[in-house]
Amino acid sequence: MLDEPQSKALLQAFRIEVTRTLPARTLAQALEAARELGFPLVMKVNAAGIVHKTEAGGVVLNVRDEAEVLTQFPRILQAVAQAQPQIAVDGITLQPMRQGRHARELYVGVFRDPLFGPVMAFGAGGTRVELLRDTTLEFPPLNRFLAGRMVERTRVADTLADFQGAPAIDPQTLQALLVAVSEMVCELPWIAQMDINPVIADEHGLVAVDARVVLDASVGPEPARHAHLAIMPYPSHLTRGYRTGDGRDCLLRAIQPEDADRLQAFIRALSAESRYFRFLSVLAELPQRMLIRYTQIDYDRELALVAVQGTAEDERIVGVVRYLLNPDRVSCEFAVAIADDWQGVGLGSTLMRAIVEAARLKGLRRIEGYVLATNSRMLGLMTHLGFALKTDPQDPTLRRVWIDLAGN
Repeated sequence: MLDEPQSKALLQAFRIEVTRTLPARTLAQALEAARELGFPLVMKVNAAGIVHKTEAGGVVLNVRDEAEVLTQFPRILQAVAQAQPQIAVDGITLQPMRQGRHARELYVGVFRDPLFGPVMAFGAGGTRVELLRDTTLEFPPLNRFLAGRMVERTRVADTLADFQGAPAIDPQTLQALLVAVSEMVCELPWIAQMDINPVIADEHGLVAVDARVVLDASVGPEPARHAHLAIMPYPSHLTRGYRTGDGRDCLLRAIQPEDADRLQAFIRALSAESRYFRFLSVLAELPQRMLIRYTQIDYDRELALVAVQGTAEDERIVGVVRYLLNPDRVSCEFAVAIADDWQGVGLGSTLMRAIVEAARLKGLRRIEGYVLATNSRMLGLMTHLGFALKTDPQDPTLRRVWIDLAGN
């Protein structure tokens, strides 16, 4: 278990604001730290093995002068020694007393499920966190959309807007905190447990007042990246720009849950022929469950790349390509669709090359798909890219296309 200064240093490395904390092993060091930080202060026992410092008598709030530091330093050590004599104590820590008439206390936690790996928790914080039991759970990785939904599922969410005279908490700041914790959990498989409690939130921002991190040394020094996660993180390394032959610019990136409305608009804007070529049906738009299915994906089992045009606030999807792993997990099936006004400019071949390369990097051996026999443009593209073609023995209106990835 990391002590409080170590835990806060870890949070700071992931851009999470923490209260400045100074350790003190002696009374003289405590006085020196108090003079440096100023008053009022919070004094806490510095002992990695203590889970609930308040219950052990290891926390004193609102220390207002040096006289109180002189009084409380030995009192804290004595109280903890009586409450938990088996715990090794490394002095105390001092930090500024975070004051705010409109502050809300929140909780962010991480624990490890034996089957699914890391799980994140969010809810009401403070000393009553276990009594209130107002927490919601989510698997990392999180993005801002999922973080926002996570907050909305708690009762404490009602107090984060304008509440009983208290100004609203900036929701984007809170979402950024949850995303930062998610990034930490994704990149550090050694984290077995983490409690950030309380997080003080007010109209001025968020600050982590206390943190506790438990590490698992059995993970080993060089574990496979992201192997500890139930859901693979967003593959940001696949993002790149592309310019068409006629000079139009777009961005290629992996699909996100926030793309649901953009994807629906893309489907609606396709011609009836393009929709039929893609879905082998005459649907005019995607049902809600399919929209969720196509945008909230597990990047370990499938990948969808979109070509988007425009600014971040007004992006338009102009092309989509995806693969889905087959049950053998060594081959995958692909599908692709291009906006009608972006066909014939090289975007289809660019997206297909990108998805083939992604499948190859995944270690897959084959990528395959089905194309209508009447879709001459797509069949021509497949031939150009080196795909083999064969009439489907069960449906002569379809052509099965595939390419072996090993050695290519």
